[in-house]
Amino acid sequence: MVRLASRILTYLKAFVLKRNGGAIASSMHLKERVDTLARGWNEKKKLDKVPRGKVKHFKPQLHDGRLELSLFCMDELSESERWALLDKHSDKKPIPARSELSTASILQAGLSIDANWEPERHVNVLNWPEDEVEQTNSAQCLYAAQTLFMR
Repeated sequence: MVRLASRILTYLKAFVLKRNGGAIASSMHLKERVDTLARGWNEKKKLDKVPRGKVKHFKPQLHDGRLELSLFCMDELSESERWALLDKHSDKKPIPARSELSTASILQAGLSIDANWEPERHVNVLNWPEDEVEQTNSAQCLYAAQTLFMR
């Protein structure tokens, strides 16, 4: 039984790589190491004058009893695949901009990452402080670390 499961897993990995031209590794590999995360901006009003994503949009939301910020893993995706992934999970398409963050910048802000992959490539930023002022401080760290990409 274990041998059969191993063969099926090997086949599925090969199928995914072949289907995507070898450009995207299996999600099992990506979950082990997440380097670049992104948040899509579905409205230009969510950007400030610099332009960059506004600080308030880097603050967490309460979901299932915990504070979390929703991002997507961009590792090993081409530019067009990055836009397509964020468009797929946005209510307004196409999104005009995205902000990318490094895992290091999130960890430096005192936060952690949970790559749950629900939906595809989804990552939660966790360990937000309960205090509103401290949440804003952490959000400002993410704001300062972002790199904005416009369409």
